[in-house]
Formats: sequence, structure tokens, C-alpha cells
Amino acid sequence: AASTLAWAADDVVISSDESRTSGKITQITPSEITVERGGVEKTLAVNEVDYVIFGDEPSLLRGVRRACNTGHYDEAIEALDRINAEEVERDEVKQDLQYYRALALSRAAISAGDAEKIAEAGKMLFAFLKANSRSYHFYDGCELLGDLLIASGKPAAAQQFYSQVAKAPWPDYQMRAGVAVGRALLSSGKPDEAL
Repeated sequence: AASTLAWAADDVVISSDESRTSGKITQITPSEITVERGGVEKTLAVNEVDYVIFGDEPSLLRGVRRACNTGHYDEAIEALDRINAEEVERDEVKQDLQYYRALALSRAAISAGDAEKIAEAGKMLFAFLKANSRSYHFYDGCELLGDLLIASGKPAAAQQFYSQVAKAPWPDYQMRAGVAVGRALLSSGKPDEAL
């Protein structure tokens, strides 16, 4: 009965154009999310997904996403602290909790310019990416880790993560990665390579 209840509410994928696709998420990769409804599957490209609401997620997670999307990272961290992650059973929801905590801590640390917090956030985000290489947050996480490494004065290491973003199948991500690698090379004193 518990597994039936876990899927009682639909998962909802909110696209960048604010359209909604609801049903049961059957597959997640770094580049696609597949949703099944009534025996019909629809596959959505991650670069067109704004966020995902899992049917069985803690209600506070929606507020966390909103806070992160509007730059209120301290508010997101406070909400995350009120969620009992041990009560969460679904792996995808656990991944979202981990990712949004790493995102909020990373952006807050970069904004504050706090080297110690940047290092802590970087370790957390690296651990997330290592453990969740199939997450739909993978490319954004790699870009954010690159930003953390730039903020900590390690542009050569940042290039490694920006290069992962360049492997995404979408031109907009490839272009962002190219610009980020160029900036990293400039920070390393390599203007010819940056060009």
C-alpha cells in the first residue's frame, strides 16, 4: 500500500515556457526526462525544463526551488533545514534535496566571497555530481562547480567541469561552456587560448 501511495500524486515537469507535463517520471538522464501518462510516454529535453515537482516530495521543497530561482539562498537553506531527509524514500527527491542545498550554499558563498564556504560548497557539489552523474542537474551542477573553482582562484580546474557542460547536446549549453572556458583561460593568463 505504501508504494501505491507514493505514486498517488503525479510528477509534474515545468518547462521554461511554463507548460506542464504531468504523469509518472519513468526515466531521468542528464539530458532527458521521460514522463508516462495513460500508457503514452513523452520525453523532454532538460535544457527546456525549468524544474520538476515530484508527486511524493516534501511540500517545503517547492519553496526551496522558488527561493533558489529568485536568489533567496538563505531562505532556501532555512527551508531545507526543516525537511527531514531521512523520511524521503524516493531517490530522485533525495537528489533534488542534495542538489538544491549545494546550489543554495554555492551561490551564497560566491556572493559573500567567503573562501571557506566556497570550499565547503565545492566539496558538497563535487560529491553530489560524483554520486549522481545521471541526474538532470548534472550539467548545471558542473557549470556551478566550475564557477566555484573560478571563485576560489582555480581556473585550470574549472575548465574540467566547464568541458563537461560543453558535452551537453544543446547549442545553448555548449555556447555557455565555451564562454566559461574562455574566461577560465583568461584568468589563467592564456589570452590566445581563450580566443
